Amino acid sequence: MNDEMEMVAGPADIDVVGVKTLEGFHIWVKLSNGIEGELDLTPLASKPWFKPWADRKVFEDVRIPPHGGDIRWGDDDQDRDMVLCVIWLYTELTGNSWEDLQREARPQLANA
Repeated sequence: MNDEMEMVAGPADIDVVGVKTLEGFHIWVKLSNGIEGELDLTPLASKPWFKPWADRKVFEDVRIPPHGGDIRWGDDDQDRDMVLCVIWLYTELTGNSWEDLQREARPQLANA
């Protein structure tokens, strides 16, 4: 065994690399660490912040911002977009907690 350490991708290393809307309030998301899947956002649609989704055109206008890291709806120069961060997306897609993600990000001994 050698003394080199291998870093596992941590929260700051994960970006959204793909997103598309599906039927209803469902979306498909792909993360840069290879995790992908469908999410049902119906429970969020009734929340005040996401009420604009009632207009299907607004919901279908989902985008990945240039800096990555999340998905957004809206184009507000005051940064009041509707946002789902990559950490929330990761936990919803995997069923893992934030603590699980942090634990995975810690250095692990590389196999010799």
